[in-house]
Amino acid sequence: MRYNNSDLLATFPNGATLELIGADRPDSFRGTYADSFCFDETAQIHPDMWSEVVRPVLADRHGKAHFIGTPKGKFNLFYDMYAQAGELDPEKWDRCLLTVDDTGIIDPAEVDDMRREMTRDGDEAKFMQEMYCSWTASIKGAYYGKLMHAAEREGRVGRVPHDPALPVATSWDLGMRDATAIWFLQQAGQELRAIDYREYYGTGLPAIINDLRKLPYNYDLFVGPHDLKVRELGSGQSRLETAAKLGVKFHVAKNIPIIDGIDATRNMIPKMWFDEQKCRKGISALSMYHSDYDEQARVYSLQPVHDWSEHGASALRYYAVAMKGGTWARHRQQLNYDMLNRATV
Repeated sequence: MRYNNSDLLATFPNGATLELIGADRPDSFRGTYADSFCFDETAQIHPDMWSEVVRPVLADRHGKAHFIGTPKGKFNLFYDMYAQAGELDPEKWDRCLLTVDDTGIIDPAEVDDMRREMTRDGDEAKFMQEMYCSWTASIKGAYYGKLMHAAEREGRVGRVPHDPALPVATSWDLGMRDATAIWFLQQAGQELRAIDYREYYGTGLPAIINDLRKLPYNYDLFVGPHDLKVRELGSGQSRLETAAKLGVKFHVAKNIPIIDGIDATRNMIPKMWFDEQKCRKGISALSMYHSDYDEQARVYSLQPVHDWSEHGASALRYYAVAMKGGTWARHRQQLNYDMLNRATV
């Protein structure tokens, strides 16, 4: 055996390799090949990783895939694959859910001690998730986990069709190397309806805006982050100016501390309805968005974990910040956002 520690790569005597890789950038795997993939902690992997990246990679070599981990709610790749495995060809797909009682690996007395320690605050969710594979418990440290579970429980996650009589607002998190995430929202009285959600990888503003023009939406508001104003060294222009030339006039969300924006989003989510199909990736991002937890110190970090879920969560946060205090009506009166609907490329 030969080992390359820097690349996390092991090479067998026959030339076969075993490699450990991160799944934070799905597009980096396109064009590769493999005989087998094993996803670990599948619930925390981007929903597109399997269908758009790994599945095509395995197709040429009739490869295999394994998905393992601990359940972390229902709006993620792990739950989707588990549910799908029960519906597909049983000769090609198998699934297995093993609780602590099924495996017998941990002594029952230890399990009882763990239950007492993990439920001291009166919440059994973490214990049930770790020991009994509960699909309803949210990820530890998730900012919006309980709110998204409440939305599902209250029937606010389902079919939320586009209403042609209402204008559509979009809220963006613009990425350079990472994803650009966009929420499509309609305000109906006190309800905020999330009718669509999209992500773009390696796509410039002109292509994204051109794609938005093809959708049957009457746009009236475009919300973006404060870094839209930053000028690029090459062109000397900001993305705010570039977008304006393409017919999109952004309202830039105020630059406030992230935790204040998270609080604004927490106040907004209970008023939201989500289309389960079109917004599934966005719902997954909101459910998984979390801070790190220090098990020894028993404290959460002050900053969110920077992973794939950050893009969708940030995009919605910018809207919550921009609309804080019910100012959305004033913004729409002051700014003319009809350019995108009339302009052509």
